[in-house]
Amino acid sequence: MNLPISMNKEAIQSGTYTVHVKASAEDKKYTWELTKDFTIQAEKAKKLNAEAVEVKKDNSLWIYLGIGLLILLLIIIISLIIKLRQSKKDNAHSEQ
Repeated sequence: MNLPISMNKEAIQSGTYTVHVKASAEDKKYTWELTKDFTIQAEKAKKLNAEAVEVKKDNSLWIYLGIGLLILLLIIIISLIIKLRQSKKDNAHSEQ
């Protein structure tokens, strides 16, 4: 029997888990309880996480790379502006 389990949008980690299930039917005339230990291997956890639509993806690497690229572009632009101003000053002094 396969039952969906909400992970609150967190990735499944490999390891040993215990599931507790309580079920009832016909206004609790019939009830069942099940407790079962199970293990999720690393490869299975990776596959489940890849298939899960609701798992939060860790995009922090892309965010850091984007911020780094923006900082690098700002440094390049500022250095070009400084060099352009210096060359204008040098040209103005040489013309006098």
